[in-house]
Amino acid sequence: MQQFPPYVNDELLVKHLLGETSPEENAAVEKWITESPSNRAYYDHFKLIWDKSKQFAATSTVDEDAAWQRFRARVDKEQGFDFSALRIAATLLIAVCTIALAYMGYRQFRAGDKVQLAAANETKTATLPDGSEIVLNKNSSISYSSGFTGKSRNVKLKGEGFFKVQPDKTKPFVIETSDLTVTVVGTSFNIREREGSTEVLVESGIVKVSHKNEEIELRPGEKATLASPAAPLKKEQVTDRLHDYYRTKTFTCNNTPLWKLVEVLNEAYQAKIVIKDPAIRDLRLNTTFNEEPLDRILYIVSQTLDLTISRENGTIILQ
Repeated sequence: MQQFPPYVNDELLVKHLLGETSPEENAAVEKWITESPSNRAYYDHFKLIWDKSKQFAATSTVDEDAAWQRFRARVDKEQGFDFSALRIAATLLIAVCTIALAYMGYRQFRAGDKVQLAAANETKTATLPDGSEIVLNKNSSISYSSGFTGKSRNVKLKGEGFFKVQPDKTKPFVIETSDLTVTVVGTSFNIREREGSTEVLVESGIVKVSHKNEEIELRPGEKATLASPAAPLKKEQVTDRLHDYYRTKTFTCNNTPLWKLVEVLNEAYQAKIVIKDPAIRDLRLNTTFNEEPLDRILYIVSQTLDLTISRENGTIILQ
């Protein structure tokens, strides 16, 4: 059940949807909606149910006036009996039942629906039905059952995404990639799946990563790597923040080898940078680039590591 601050509750949300709130009440609802992603998700689902109930009522074949007259004819007309009050109560009951039926029908209809979110040439940020937040890197996607029905919140990921999961100990958040299953309760972490390898990096909380009969537990500052579907899981310390680049627009190198920065720059700028001399692949960098053009980054790298940059048929060569 959604927790409301004092004053904002389901009854006030109904008034808001009917357009019957005062300016003060309207301001309170709007403020509550914008206070958190979970409030926004709750309001959106509440409004969706409300809209569905109106559609259900519009298609109902029940003649309410005829039904009322039949009911009244069966009741003795006792002196002082307030039929107007009873009719109001009956009308309210019909409205409540209509909404309830529409809600159950809607949930049954939606339970099997699959929602897909995809990022093509740009990163995409979204809030899931439970209030969890995700940032998808380019050329990545997730899919899940709308409403997260069932005993767990299941998501399938292709590509790369950063998750900030809303805590719910009774309903774990489970992400499936092609080769791994990641289970969390409430935490933030990054998953990257590229060319047969998968990497999970944890920023906060505890994450369980499983592959076939293996399972390891990750804590903040740790990562799990699966080099190929047949390889064993490998647990390591996170040594840099390059995985953040697509959501922070920052390249942070902390004793980072040149080859790794080049790999990320190629992905971020859709470039083709190659290291011609194997002897310079593992040269280390300690610097940060904040939303700078690729040419500027390469110039700083070349000056720092005493490298030569040349270009040939669209390829940038470092040596």
